[in-house]
Amino acid sequence: MFSLLGQYKKAIKDSSKAIELNPKFAEAQVVSNVALFSWSNVSARSFNSFGSWSSLALLLGFGIAYLLPSFGGRSRLSIPLFFIFVLGAVLMNLNFVWILLGILSLLFVALALALREQRGRLFAVSLVLLLVSTLFLLLGTPLGQIFADNFDSFGRPNEVRPALDATFDIAKQVLASSPLFGSGSNTFGFQWEKFRNPSIVADPVFGLVRFNTGHNTILMFLIENGILGALSLVLFAALFIWNGLRVLGTSSGEGGLYVRSAFAGGLFLVLSWFLYPVNIALFLLTFLSVGLFYVSLREAGTLEPLVIHFFETKERGFVFSLLLIFLLVGGVAGMYYETTRYMGQISFARGIDLYNTTGEANAALIAVQRGIQFDSRQDRYYRMAAQLEYVKMQRALDRFSQGGISQQVMLDDFSSAYNAAHTDAEKAIELGKNDSQNYRILGQIYGLAIPFDKNTFTLATENFEKAKELSPSDPLILVDLARTYLALADVTILQGGGTTSRRIAGEHQEKAIEYLNKAIAQRPNLTQAHFTLSQLYAVRNQLPEAIARARSTIILAPHDIGAVFQLGFLLYQQQSYDEAQSVFEEVAARAPNHSNARYFLGLIYDRKGLREKALEQFEEVAVFNPNDEELRAIIAALKSGGRAEDVLNKPPPENRRSAPLEDTSPREIPTQ
Repeated sequence: MFSLLGQYKKAIKDSSKAIELNPKFAEAQVVSNVALFSWSNVSARSFNSFGSWSSLALLLGFGIAYLLPSFGGRSRLSIPLFFIFVLGAVLMNLNFVWILLGILSLLFVALALALREQRGRLFAVSLVLLLVSTLFLLLGTPLGQIFADNFDSFGRPNEVRPALDATFDIAKQVLASSPLFGSGSNTFGFQWEKFRNPSIVADPVFGLVRFNTGHNTILMFLIENGILGALSLVLFAALFIWNGLRVLGTSSGEGGLYVRSAFAGGLFLVLSWFLYPVNIALFLLTFLSVGLFYVSLREAGTLEPLVIHFFETKERGFVFSLLLIFLLVGGVAGMYYETTRYMGQISFARGIDLYNTTGEANAALIAVQRGIQFDSRQDRYYRMAAQLEYVKMQRALDRFSQGGISQQVMLDDFSSAYNAAHTDAEKAIELGKNDSQNYRILGQIYGLAIPFDKNTFTLATENFEKAKELSPSDPLILVDLARTYLALADVTILQGGGTTSRRIAGEHQEKAIEYLNKAIAQRPNLTQAHFTLSQLYAVRNQLPEAIARARSTIILAPHDIGAVFQLGFLLYQQQSYDEAQSVFEEVAARAPNHSNARYFLGLIYDRKGLREKALEQFEEVAVFNPNDEELRAIIAALKSGGRAEDVLNKPPPENRRSAPLEDTSPREIPTQ
């Protein structure tokens, strides 16, 4: 068994360089606000090459932990790097990083006291780090506000994750049906949608978010891999910590320095499993650090090596040679798979970016389809392709209603997009049977085709019901069902026109009202539900009753922004523009990002000849809806001295089935 000391020292040096690389990247882009790449998805100030903002903070914390024992030796190169990492941790100022550093520094303070090394640099630095960690934990919020006020938070994004009790509730639900093996890898997001507390949906910002990660790694393992998976991870961590604490005080010399560094870095990351849902890079870094710890024990003579002679006999040599060949071929195949998967992700992200920035559905679709060619196993790629085809279906109908194309051209464009959307949505369901969004987009595709074929109503409702089974607390599915019933009611009236047809259509409208009221009960500020319900009241000539009901609702729930918006829109429909203006101004003041309130407020200003005030509202709305073609036309018209109402899409907004602008609340939080 040859000595690994040379390789280990090289690994220590290489890993230190790797740890240093990403903070240097972050310093160039995060601190100096200089974008190193022009791509929009990586040019944001908060972007870094390691993952989320919190993941970068954990990487810096790992560097601090890894380099802290170097103060007990003679290494000078690592000391400046240590203070750079500490500065980065101070600027990021995340509580769980300070908790981990406090635990680690307390351990080395206790170690120095036990070994009577109070005069050493390691004791002094560990004590200072312990005091700094405690200070930042006690003053975390005030200090964070100071950084936000004076340093613009360095572009720090708002990262959120489920609370501990919410994640634990999901775990209890999953373990009730599959206690040993859990729900399967990468399924937390599906379990969140299925079992989340309905009260969470009412949150105005994150109520509709699908969290793909839980509160911490251990609970995520419990949910996705069951008791066996979580127990194996906890036992692994416990064995590592026990072995580290057992030899920490007995290691000395250069070999002891390597033992302490590897253990400190590994301990920091292992403990982070209990506080944060680490990404794959940090997870692999944990095992690398633990591996280096056991190698350092071997080199220090503390751990006896296990010697295995792979080629002691011809038979054994043949078996292991064959195994090595299989591993080599598997490695090449794995590299090919990961490369194509990575290229697929790049193309997919470029497609989303194209649509969000330009609104070009065809260009975005080409990029997404290129991503499918690279990696055809991702249901979200097919779902996005189906959504883009759905946009093309909707735009064909809009162009026809505005007189831009003939009926035959509309039918050809609609049919082509419908067939492609249907195929992509079916493929998405085939690959992701547990994702409610796949069934939802297929239901929307069928729902848009109801005016051409009433039989698609049944197909639409079946898919929405399946989506509701997978995500029972999602109010948007209820809105989809309501719109489907309203589409059927419209077709029934157009095709029949008699008393019986109107009675049947009225029953469909009542069913739609039932679904909309359920959606509003789940999420009171759901703009789309309030808008559609107001439209329905207008169609049924019940505006006075609806306005009286909205006023009563506001008296009972004065903080309900959705109810206030509904009152404003009802007044707008009634052409009570002065009162509607006051209501929309109140909504905009209380919820500055409420795009639809600002949209109608801009129309009222335009109607009154207040062009500058109208332009201000529409430009504010365009910030959150950069790819909306109608908004671009309105802004261009106002800037050229025209009127907004002259370039509005048909039908006018007060007669449309859905709100002019979609809800801008986030739908999904990606894995960190």
